[in-house]
Amino acid sequence: MVKMTTEILELVKKARKGDDNAFEKLLKDQYEYIYRTAYHYAESEFEILDIIQETTSIAYQGLRKLKNDQYFYTWYIRILIRTAYKMRSKTKKIVIEDETSLVADIDYSNEIEQEIDLNDSFNKIERKYADVLQLYYYQDFTIQEISNILEIPSGTVKTNLSRGKQKLKQILGGDYFEK
Repeated sequence: MVKMTTEILELVKKARKGDDNAFEKLLKDQYEYIYRTAYHYAESEFEILDIIQETTSIAYQGLRKLKNDQYFYTWYIRILIRTAYKMRSKTKKIVIEDETSLVADIDYSNEIEQEIDLNDSFNKIERKYADVLQLYYYQDFTIQEISNILEIPSGTVKTNLSRGKQKLKQILGGDYFEK
């Protein structure tokens, strides 16, 4: 989560008035955060960069519509999530793999395997649960911030967190991370 300082708020004000350098600085300063968020909605480096590029374009064009400078990053992440889902629904995946070649000579550590399993599990649960879980656990947003980003009541966020964790537990098995 990004802490909004007076410096950041000043940059947002400048950006809203048309200062391209201020807008660029806002995004560059939080690029790792933005990238990490896009990572959870993409399947390749190309898709991550495409999502960020498209999100930035949409945000730049709609910057004057931002109502509260305090929520600049919340607003940007909301656009990013919507953009990622739109882009994913437009592209169809065709995957051809030879399972034996994927396993040969690769020594995954247990941690990497768990990360792969967890990411795969997010694709198997409903979108509303995956979104809340990713924003809460990977991006460290509070329940209220998630409520603002997804434009749903905070009670619904809590419910979706609980149900999402239950769904992951069913998919991965109750003792999955106790191995």
